[in-house]
Order: sequence, then structure tokens, then C-alpha cells
Amino acid sequence: MLSSAEIGDWDLDLANDAARRSLRHDQCFAYQEPIAHWGFEEFVAHAHPEDRADVQRRCERALNGVREWHVESRVIWPDASVHWIVAHRTVCNNAMGPQHMVGIVAERAARHQQERECK
Repeated sequence: MLSSAEIGDWDLDLANDAARRSLRHDQCFAYQEPIAHWGFEEFVAHAHPEDRADVQRRCERALNGVREWHVESRVIWPDASVHWIVAHRTVCNNAMGPQHMVGIVAERAARHQQERECK
């Protein structure tokens, strides 16, 4: 279902800042092949410079108790073009605090195209 909806999924292990993710996740950031490593710093680095502070603040709020997070943000692809993504995240805690951040991501333009096609 995620594949047909062109939605990428991911699971970020906060202890080692490494994410397990689908190829569609990486494609939302313009990578046609899986990249070697993806963590919080890579995500923030892909955020548009004008959006980075807000993206980082929202992530920190999620880690500090606001478990659910939704954001639409611009990202910069490796070719320097600007694209929009929509992401939903949930923080998974245990007795020791936040352990994982899991979520989905999609290109906003692709999502809007699908909505138009369904009408």
C-alpha cells in the first residue's frame, strides 16, 4: 500500500542515529538507490535553509514529550532543486525515554497529483 501511494517509511534508532528506511523514503530526497546512512543530521541537512530551524525545533519538541509530529517542508535535492515533502512522525518511548522515531514521508507534489487523479 505504501509503495502504490508513493509513501516512504522509516524507523530512526535514536541511540545510534541510524534509520532503517524504504527506497521510496530515499527517493523523496532524490536518491534513486539506497544511500549508505540516514540519520537526524542528514534529514536536517536536506531541509531548506529557511526551514531548518523550524524542522529542528519540531523534532526536538517531539523528543521532549510531543509524540506526534506532522510537517510540510521544503527540501533541497543534491542537484540543488527545491521540493516539498510531507512527513508524519511518532516517537516511541520506553522507561529510559525516547528510543525510536518512526514515520512516513511523501513528496507533496506527488500526493497532490494523486488526489487530482482520484477525483
